[in-house]
Amino acid sequence: MPRVADPAVRTALVEAAAEMLAGRLPVTARSLADRAGTSTTALYTHFGGMPGLWRAVRQEGFTRLAAR
Repeated sequence: MPRVADPAVRTALVEAAAEMLAGRLPVTARSLADRAGTSTTALYTHFGGMPGLWRAVRQEGFTRLAAR
């Protein structure tokens, strides 16, 4: 059965990555999953890996900047 991508988990991962980045904390798949309260599998389910996550974090940042 294919994994279902929960939008709340996706949001939690993006938010956690942004917070860690802002705090200059090291961001690994494991540390990110721990902070977001999920598993590393969720990272790959939603983003395909770290490069996909960073694209989403960048996009979210630009979206928030444009909304100002």
